[in-house]
Amino acid sequence: MALAYGAPVATPVGSQTAVTLTAVDAETLSGGVQSNFDGNGFYARIGFTRAANWTGPNPLGGEFRGFDDPNFLPIATWLTDYGDLPAATAYRRMDDLGLNGMLPASGAINLADLITYGKWAVVTDESHPAGSISTAHDRGVVGVSCGEEPSTQLQYEMIRANADSWLRSPAGAGRFHLYNFADNLLNGDVAHTYFPKDMVTGWTPSDGPTRSRRQYTACDQYWYAGSGPGDLGSNRSKLHSRLYFDEFTASGPASTDQTARGCHYGSMMDSIRKRFAESPNRLPGGPIAVWIEAAAPYEQPTSRAMTPAQLTWAVWATLVHGARGIHYFVHNFRSGDKWGAAFWDDHFGGPGVPGTGIYAAAKSVNRRALRIAPVINAPFDGYFVYGDSTHGGAISTPGFLTAVTSTNTRSKYAGVDACCKWQPTEGRHYLLATTREAETSKNVPITCRMVDQGQTAAVPVFGGSAISIQRGGTIPGGFCEFSDTFAHAYDYKCWRIE
Repeated sequence: MALAYGAPVATPVGSQTAVTLTAVDAETLSGGVQSNFDGNGFYARIGFTRAANWTGPNPLGGEFRGFDDPNFLPIATWLTDYGDLPAATAYRRMDDLGLNGMLPASGAINLADLITYGKWAVVTDESHPAGSISTAHDRGVVGVSCGEEPSTQLQYEMIRANADSWLRSPAGAGRFHLYNFADNLLNGDVAHTYFPKDMVTGWTPSDGPTRSRRQYTACDQYWYAGSGPGDLGSNRSKLHSRLYFDEFTASGPASTDQTARGCHYGSMMDSIRKRFAESPNRLPGGPIAVWIEAAAPYEQPTSRAMTPAQLTWAVWATLVHGARGIHYFVHNFRSGDKWGAAFWDDHFGGPGVPGTGIYAAAKSVNRRALRIAPVINAPFDGYFVYGDSTHGGAISTPGFLTAVTSTNTRSKYAGVDACCKWQPTEGRHYLLATTREAETSKNVPITCRMVDQGQTAAVPVFGGSAISIQRGGTIPGGFCEFSDTFAHAYDYKCWRIE
């Protein structure tokens, strides 16, 4: 997993060379090449043939050729149900937004539409029992969800058993199981019989290859929605303790200001990944997903509705921390609201409709992520982020990127997070970054130090002037640096090193 780092490799392509590569989650490295770039990606390697063989249109042009395609990112919504919208309108919105799948689909979705419009879905065993996927529809169905968010030992075991049964049915061949958690993936179940390390896969080698190790692990903790005042104060305590484990210290629960930061969605990636590293059942691992709310998912009237700035901040934070997809919870449950699900209700915006700006923000960040999908799907070559307190907080693993600094030292509530990716097809390094500062902070600096390979510029991928790379002075020999500024704490960055 991404917390176990490999030995230096020499992979000269063009003018840059990989330094210390680390495979992204569920991939492997061989000879300095990551498995998905070598035609041996996770889905094909583990036997998830429905996902490996799925095809669908890339909104940027061309076609996705399976989940192992380095140009592919799963961009999906939870329990997708487009309400009263006609199917053609809903799928046009999916294309416009850059959404390509449903994780899972509600029982109201006509699976034939997946084939017509080139989308994929995970189904629930409630709406589609074992053996019920027809040959006509199975090209679009890549997996199943057999329950979610277990909070007791019995619930956990029932989900495992149901998944095992479904996957062993004729409809289960080549499909994975989506196992979605909430608090329990971070702290274990309420009976304390299972701890997080026991829950990440639910598989041991003696179980055989068809059991529920076939897993796509997801977790939701709605940081922004749960950061409101009043009757959501307990949510701030919950969120704080689940990731940082200090609810009983003098620091107390996080404040609204501390909780309402997109960076926490990224830190969850490492908190979940740590459970894989702890688990004796972790192999073969699997993709990790963090749900990002696009509306107001809590019923309390003080539940916050996600802002466009927070949404893009949260999405990019997960990508900085190694996510290989974008996952939205779009349902709106806040008391007193009259609107429905984000993306399907024009209150949040839509084609030609400004709304709250959520639609436009999601469209922008989704398409930007697809634009650099081969970077997101590429191995790390340096990783500097904040995880959780039981990590010791800061995670610093040098490679080509050797240091990341800001005015404030990286912590739960300060500094910056950044990672470096080695894009082997181009033979270039890319850096992705977000801040950990308060939402109101402005002009947050970042300085990135790299191994000197003769590079001259850091080019902002999404617009802006090239930044000259500096040497000499206080910079040690053999290294070089560039500096940039986040105009607002919620801004996000991607630079190509040339």
